[in-house]
Amino acid sequence: MRRNFDVLQKRIGGNSSRGFKKKMKRRIEILVVDDQPGVRNLLGSIIEEAGGVVYKAKDGLEAVEIVRQVHPCLVFMDVKMPVMNGLEALVEIKAIAPETLVIMMTAYISEEVKKEANEKGALFCLTKPFEVEEIKKILREYRPERPEGEV
Repeated sequence: MRRNFDVLQKRIGGNSSRGFKKKMKRRIEILVVDDQPGVRNLLGSIIEEAGGVVYKAKDGLEAVEIVRQVHPCLVFMDVKMPVMNGLEALVEIKAIAPETLVIMMTAYISEEVKKEANEKGALFCLTKPFEVEEIKKILREYRPERPEGEV
């Protein structure tokens, strides 16, 4: 599933955000799940700038409901949230939409959390705070290929 970043970077036009947005012609649906509005808004802005469609949820339960309706290509999800935490939501999301790629986010990373997230189907855990360029790199690397004509 993981592609060579250097090859992708050349194909989409290097590090410039203009080349990044220009090459992301087909709009992809991405869900951002975090109980902190600032994190949701920052990630949402980066994804929208890249041409993606953003859905936002404040907890795992809301995320599961959105996935039932939308089946996003990619999910950025916090581990620690109220109502339903990210690891619980991960299990539900993978049961509903096994093809959806899920990246967990946490400020409190441990080997135990990383292992549990991977066992439950997450691609990896992203440590918060993160850099904007790090998110752009992830979007380029894990952008699913859609058949021509499909949005």
